[in-house]
Amino acid sequence: SNYKIKIRNVNDSSVSDFSSKFTIEPAPQVNITSPTSSTSLEGGQRYNIRWNDNFSDNVKLELYKGNSFQRTISSSTASDGSYRWTVPASLSSSSNYKIKIRNVNDSSVSDFSSKFTIEPAPQVNITSPTSSTSLEGGQRYNIRWNDNFSDNVKLELYKGNSFQRTISSSTASDGSYRWKVPASLSSSSNYKIKIRNVNDSSVSDFSSKFTIEPAQ
Repeated sequence: SNYKIKIRNVNDSSVSDFSSKFTIEPAPQVNITSPTSSTSLEGGQRYNIRWNDNFSDNVKLELYKGNSFQRTISSSTASDGSYRWTVPASLSSSSNYKIKIRNVNDSSVSDFSSKFTIEPAPQVNITSPTSSTSLEGGQRYNIRWNDNFSDNVKLELYKGNSFQRTISSSTASDGSYRWKVPASLSSSSNYKIKIRNVNDSSVSDFSSKFTIEPAQ
C-alpha cells in the first residue's frame, strides 16, 4: 500500500508531483496441486482436491474427460485450498480425466489439473445359482459370477441368514468355481452363496435362494 507515481516535466525536473500512496495487489491466480498425473481414484472413493490461490472469492470445480465437460463438482465452494469430493461410482474408466477450477466471479482466473485416472468401484455379482437352481448332495456344480477386480474371492454357504460353511477361503476371481455339494447338507430351499473380495469384505454379493436336496 506504499506505491506512488511521480510525474515531471521532461525539460525541467523541478516541475513535478507525486500521487498519493496507493495499493497494488498481485493478479488473482489459482493452481491445482492435486490430483496429479500419478493419481488413481475409484468410483465411490472420497478424495481431497487441493489448490493454491491468492483471492477470497469462492471457486467453481468441474470435471472434464479430455476437453469434454462431464459434470460440475461444486458450483461454489470457499477458496480455502481443499474440497472433499466423492468420486461418482457411475463414471467410466479413463486415464484422461481433469479437474478445472475457476474464480466464480472471474472465469479467466482458472486452472486445469494434470490428467488422472478414475476406475470403476470394485463390484461382484453372482449369476448362478439362481432361484430356479436345485442341487443334490454330492453333485458337482459351477458357481458363476462377474467382477471387475483381480483380487481373489471367498465363497461361503448360508441357509437363510445363518452361515453354514466356507466353500473356498480364497480362489481366483476368474468367474467360476467348481463346487462339490456336500452330501451331509439337509434339505432346504433357503440356501444362498456369499462371495466377497478377500481384501475388501465390503465388496460382496449374495446369490438368490436356491434348493439343495439330499443325494438320491
